[in-house]
Amino acid sequence: MPYTVRVRPEAFDDAITTADLSVAGVTEAMSVTPEALNSVRGGQEPDPEFIAGALLAFAPLTFEDLFEVLAHPVST
Repeated sequence: MPYTVRVRPEAFDDAITTADLSVAGVTEAMSVTPEALNSVRGGQEPDPEFIAGALLAFAPLTFEDLFEVLAHPVST
């Protein structure tokens, strides 16, 4: 069964607010580009670098706090 990782928008936005970061501050703390940040917040699947950057920037939040894994049933 294929899977997709998605950011939890509300949790991610809460993490940004709690950290009191601007967009520039978030991208710097996560070592990602503004385009990558906007793409993932818009629904694109995050790459490993994005996930790692988010976990480091928003520690002690966990993967489960910031992301969700969605299963996609395979059609038969």
